[in-house]
Amino acid sequence: MVDTLNLDTLTLRSGSFIDADLQEQFADLLYQVELNDNSLAHLYLVLEHKSYADPLTPFQLLRYMVRIWERDMHEGTSLHPIIPTVVYHGREQWRVARDFREMFSGPEALQVYWPQFRYELQDLARLSDEAVIGNANLQIGMLLVKYIFYPELEDHLSDIFFLFRDLTETQTTPEYFRTVLYYIGHASKPLTVEDRTIVVNP
Repeated sequence: MVDTLNLDTLTLRSGSFIDADLQEQFADLLYQVELNDNSLAHLYLVLEHKSYADPLTPFQLLRYMVRIWERDMHEGTSLHPIIPTVVYHGREQWRVARDFREMFSGPEALQVYWPQFRYELQDLARLSDEAVIGNANLQIGMLLVKYIFYPELEDHLSDIFFLFRDLTETQTTPEYFRTVLYYIGHASKPLTVEDRTIVVNP
C-alpha cells in the first residue's frame, strides 16, 4: 500500500472529526497525499488515548470517515479514498475487529449489504524503541505515548527529554515542552507524585 503513496506530498489538513465528548479519549490528524497516478487520497490517523481497546473503534472510524467525505463534497471535490490508521498504546493486546464487516452477523445472503473497510493498526506499546525514527519532535511524542501507562516511563524520561536538545528553537518549542509535562502529569498513573513534579533540566 505504501508503494502507491508519494509521501513527499504529505500535507496536514486542518480540523478534527472527533465528537466533542470523545476528545479526551481520541485525537485525530488528517493528511492529504498524492498517489503515484497523480490522484489524491486521505491518510487519517486516530490516536487512541484510552488504556484499553474499544470494541466500537471501527464504528467510530466510519463516522469520522463519513465526515471527511462530507467535507470533500462541501469543497466540491470528488470523494477521495481514506486510509484509516489507529495509533494505540494500551496495555491490552488489540483484539478489536480490523475489518468493519466483522461487526455484523447474519445470513450469507445479506453480507453484500454490510459496509466494508479495513483500517491499519500501529500498536506503539509493542513497537521497539529502535523502530521509533524520524525528527526529534516525532520521536518525543511516540516514545512518550508508548510508555505513558507503564512503570518503565521513569527509566525513559531522561532519554525523552534529551531529545529536546535536537529541536530547532522556535516559539512553539517551549509550548511543546509544557504540553509534554502536562501530559506526563495527568496521564502517567505509574509515576509517584514526586516523579511527576520533578524538574528536568535537559
